[in-house]
Amino acid sequence: MRGIAPKSPPPTMLQAALDYAALGWPVVPGAIWHDGRFTSPVDERPVTSPCLRPIEEATTDAASVWEWWSVRGLHEPNVFTVTTGNALLPGEELADLIQWLGRKSA
Repeated sequence: MRGIAPKSPPPTMLQAALDYAALGWPVVPGAIWHDGRFTSPVDERPVTSPCLRPIEEATTDAASVWEWWSVRGLHEPNVFTVTTGNALLPGEELADLIQWLGRKSA
């Protein structure tokens, strides 16, 4: 059809992590939300923390970002950005994290 531009592929979590890092926002890989809990993106096994690496390891180093988000598995890790010691999630993942944290404290 004329006049309709082809859709570009959706950005990957790796690209999102690289973009955040390029803005100077440290990132760490995050678990995925699966069957009502956070799980490993590699094998969907439950994890005890939504962050797959300690917050203190958050980085803006592109080589580390490439390494962390290039692990083969069932899914790409989510992206956590870290500002002033707090982890932030993009999009609907934030709502899932808040819900999960609420259940953990109950």
